[in-house]
Amino acid sequence: MRKKIALVGLVVLIIGIAMAAGGYYETTSTLSHDLHTAVKSDPSNKTEYITNNMTMSSGYELIVTSNSTHEGLIKASDLSKVNSNASLGHYLIKPTSSAAGAEVYTGLAAGTYVFVAFNNTTPAIGYEYASLTALQLGGSLIVIGAIAAFIGFIILIVGLVLKKKEPKNPAEDTFNTQ
Repeated sequence: MRKKIALVGLVVLIIGIAMAAGGYYETTSTLSHDLHTAVKSDPSNKTEYITNNMTMSSGYELIVTSNSTHEGLIKASDLSKVNSNASLGHYLIKPTSSAAGAEVYTGLAAGTYVFVAFNNTTPAIGYEYASLTALQLGGSLIVIGAIAAFIGFIILIVGLVLKKKEPKNPAEDTFNTQ
């Protein structure tokens, strides 16, 4: 009986680890990211810095970090119209949320975007984007896999710690009719 319990625990542990690893792979393989320490500057405007084009499908989530104070996400088609911090405000796409130097954009329409910063020194701009559905699926697999692995570990330990059942001594059995 102990061996069966330990075997069940081991199987559940392995399945949980596989699910968590699959979720991690799903999450990281769908991320498209780039960290720019030196972004392209506009030759005609030495204070304007832009990222590479980011082509996204609908349903993507974009997370941008930057050390610049005058910055924003715009459609790539509007880039020629933005040449100062003042004009940036007219084409700026507002982030869904922001905290600790990171801006999060969700619900963006399919298209090509660039992140623009106006700064006297070259800013460090990093960004990651991925399908929100893929991130949710991967995150769910990680959580469910971790829970299954934990339960499997507990069952395995219980199966290994249980004592063997001692066979009953027929001489001590009061209902023995021999």
